[in-house]
Amino acid sequence: DGSGTVWLRSNNNLLRMTKGGRYFESASKTPQAYDLSLLFLGPKGEIYLPSREGLWIHDPKQQSWRNVGVANGLAAEPITAILGDHEENLWIGFFGLGLMRWLGYEEWEGWTPQEGLNSGTVWTLMRDSRHTLWAGTDNGINYFDEGSQRWRSLGGEPGKSIGRIMSMTADGPNVFWASSQNRGLVRVDSAAKSYAVLGFPKQSAAHQLFNVVLDRDSRLWLGTNNGVYQARSSAPLDWIAAEIKRSEEVEMLYT
Repeated sequence: DGSGTVWLRSNNNLLRMTKGGRYFESASKTPQAYDLSLLFLGPKGEIYLPSREGLWIHDPKQQSWRNVGVANGLAAEPITAILGDHEENLWIGFFGLGLMRWLGYEEWEGWTPQEGLNSGTVWTLMRDSRHTLWAGTDNGINYFDEGSQRWRSLGGEPGKSIGRIMSMTADGPNVFWASSQNRGLVRVDSAAKSYAVLGFPKQSAAHQLFNVVLDRDSRLWLGTNNGVYQARSSAPLDWIAAEIKRSEEVEMLYT
């Protein structure tokens, strides 16, 4: 965050390592995550934790937590995705109930398949350099058309589903990468609104891709059912196993 603190979230704990520190320490015991242990840092140092019990918000000044749930206008309490944007809106995805936007963190707007989403379950959100909002769902990729105020689908048409999209990461102004859980790596041209399913390397033991992150050195980091791999964005299927002692399922990466 702005103070140099690194935050780490597990399924039911929040850890922190202050600037210059060597170890993580427990910051708070948190409500159980729904599936992925998400964490979002707000512009004023607030911590937003999606959970099975709605959204938990930590006030850094008061050092206190408050809960936002159905009673506060939330569509449902299990939350599967979260993203803040440059207009200080908070976008929240749900299991089976689509997507909501918290306008200025004060008012709610909502979207479901009736507004064009190709699935009611949203797993990941991303805004590109053109400020287009993208959503990864159980049935592919969607982008929000500001002109029509509707969602448009990529890879969610009948017979063309690219499956559950778990993460997305930008690669310059016109390209981003997405992880399809069962179909592998996907390259998306955000300007042309087109995509290509690259899949998995032929010799890889990985057959499920949960997460993809691009770092500042143009390396793709890939979290799979068989551990972490890395690849150059110029050779995206030349996967090299990361030097980690154990090869096990990795569902979330941050950089």
